[in-house]
Amino acid sequence: MNLDDLVPVDCLLVQPDRGAAGNFLDQFNLEFIARHRDLFRSAVSDGRCDGLWISVTAPTVLTNGDPSFSLFVQTTIWHLDEANDESVTRLKRFAAVAGGIG
Repeated sequence: MNLDDLVPVDCLLVQPDRGAAGNFLDQFNLEFIARHRDLFRSAVSDGRCDGLWISVTAPTVLTNGDPSFSLFVQTTIWHLDEANDESVTRLKRFAAVAGGIG
């Protein structure tokens, strides 16, 4: 899922460095998941998907970074803790191939 349309158009994310920007946008993604947790839980529990890959891009100024301006992208991978082992394995394999968790 891409959340770019939820980022306010006339806003600029200002953070000291890449770590802080990543943490801020990861929290943005996690709050979206929390707001829709019941829907996502149902989809995973019913076997319609293994989990979520959520992405958001925001224009960002890093006050201590180089380059100071960029479009910062943060992805979050989520699955149910109680999902079956096969589902978790598929999602982790997908994430590893896509450059996420190992």
